[in-house]
Amino acid sequence: MKPFTTLISIFFITFLCSPSFSQTLTMKDLVLTDGLFYKKFTSSPFTGEISGNKSGEFVSGKKEGVWLFYHKNGQVSWKGSYKNGKEEGPWTLKSKNGQLEKKVNYKDGQKTSQEDYLNGQLSEIERWKDGKKEGLSESYYDTGQLQLSV
Repeated sequence: MKPFTTLISIFFITFLCSPSFSQTLTMKDLVLTDGLFYKKFTSSPFTGEISGNKSGEFVSGKKEGVWLFYHKNGQVSWKGSYKNGKEEGPWTLKSKNGQLEKKVNYKDGQKTSQEDYLNGQLSEIERWKDGKKEGLSESYYDTGQLQLSV
């Protein structure tokens, strides 16, 4: 009978400690130290998911994969990806009513281009290199026609 009781106890402890019963964490539960995120009062970089007004995944203390940032009304504001803690690939910004406002592309945490939208229409395109505007910038009329290329 004792082995059976021990087995049942181990089962319940394992079951209760599984991720489905773990507490949901938010960014407020984490601290940033030397470029890595830690769960408060721990010494190991955090690996896991967070939710709340920001949702995404951490791997060894760094943001990884798709992240969502939310307006107070629950609509997604920013959506983009991280690779090894740095922004990577396309990011989009939407207004509180869901209308596209901005598209930004990143490579290894550096902005490479930005498109601004006004009332859902493309209004400006900028190119970036090493964190600075570089090359042609284009402005557009409300009709979508090119207004200025500098």
